[in-house]
Amino acid sequence: MKILGLHYDRPFLRLAALELKGKHFELQSLKCFVPATPEEVKRLYMLERKDLVATGIKALVRQLNFKISSAKKVEEGLPFQIESLTSLNLEELVYSSQILLNKDGAEATVFLASKEALVSHLSEWKKFSIHPDLVTAIPQALLKFTHFRCPNFRDGFVVHLGSEEWTCIWIEKGIVKKSFVIEEGIESLLSSLWEDRKKVLFQNEVKGVAKQIDLLNSTQSSIISEVRVIA
Repeated sequence: MKILGLHYDRPFLRLAALELKGKHFELQSLKCFVPATPEEVKRLYMLERKDLVATGIKALVRQLNFKISSAKKVEEGLPFQIESLTSLNLEELVYSSQILLNKDGAEATVFLASKEALVSHLSEWKKFSIHPDLVTAIPQALLKFTHFRCPNFRDGFVVHLGSEEWTCIWIEKGIVKKSFVIEEGIESLLSSLWEDRKKVLFQNEVKGVAKQIDLLNSTQSSIISEVRVIA
């Protein structure tokens, strides 16, 4: 089985091609580009078409503890516990869970999102004529990518620096325990740095800037473009 993972990190579209080998998926390739039109995205999507297409949605991560050591019974009891985790009614939510059995019972990691957010997510991809077969939680997708890059990484803090937002997850024993989003990405950071740079010049830059004062606008554009490429 082959899966094409898509993530729209404005203005970038990021693609990951995965293939199931044995019991594990292996990453085959990664691509990133800035789409000019929805048609351009559709052409690339058709070129890279796999058995399944997956996307990721922002989700709350919550922990629930049970005194029973049966994954089936935990699954059956989850709906009665989930409403206590959020102000939304169960009818307004979609969720998935990861259950870990231990000597004291069971622990369930629950990924929560509103149905409204899911509909909005699917509508966004519909603009590109893409209809995902699977929608996963971004924190879980980030965990999988971390395990791919660092197979022995089991405990720690992971930060994904996106263009529009930063996603942070806390991992314990290979499981996501917490997740939160910072609604300011790299683009905002670079913009703020440039504004500060225009107000304060380092001493060793003054002479160079003075010589190029007539070319300030073109110089500014070149610097910004270079920074974005490096990022």
